[in-house]
Amino acid sequence: MKLLTTLFFLTFTMVNTVFAQIQLKEKLSKKANQEIDKFLFGDKNKNQSDDTNTNTDDEVLDTYEPSDSSDPLGGYRRESVNYGTMSPSEVVGFRDLINFLPDELGDYRIAEKPEGSTTRYGEYRYSFGSKSYSKGDEELKASIFDYAQTASLLGLYANQYEHESTDGVMRSIEVNGNPGWYSANYDSNETNLALVVNGRFLITISGNGLEEATLKRYAAGMDLDQLPEAPPAPEEED
Repeated sequence: MKLLTTLFFLTFTMVNTVFAQIQLKEKLSKKANQEIDKFLFGDKNKNQSDDTNTNTDDEVLDTYEPSDSSDPLGGYRRESVNYGTMSPSEVVGFRDLINFLPDELGDYRIAEKPEGSTTRYGEYRYSFGSKSYSKGDEELKASIFDYAQTASLLGLYANQYEHESTDGVMRSIEVNGNPGWYSANYDSNETNLALVVNGRFLITISGNGLEEATLKRYAAGMDLDQLPEAPPAPEEED
């Protein structure tokens, strides 16, 4: 009887552990998907409540804190990125992602303090950084998002995809061997380029009325080949 009770307890514990891990992974995927949606389509639900915005004991949220509120850039000064410290098995911290983005894209110059954060749910994590630019009255935004599942989430759009309607166009592109896509909204004149780099980084550049070739040139000017590879896929057991 004691043996059966012990076996039952161990089985119950294992099931609960697996279930908790599945819930954790689903929660991370949901939040990461929301961040990707905001990158690509804007924060449409900005004023709506969402239970995923509440931190749990498993989550550590690290954010960029400006050092000078009187400075339009919040005291930010770009520093060189030590690519040698980046690892395929570790998410890149938001400070390095922010510094990865240049302060100038063509004639556009950084105009506001950068934004960034690193979020962890147990063993799962993701990180992002973004900069806003201006050229007179024109605005531009560039972002970089690090998440191991980026390729599986966005592979369809970065692989021979094309769609056009009366609303706009979206088609697959390539920049320095990295797959991605270009989109344009005919009504708002908003244009967007997105790249999937090394199967984990999502880089987006968004503006108004910018040609595909211009956005591709901006992306090609970044140190894309310096970003670390995605972590190796776990080996399947026989």
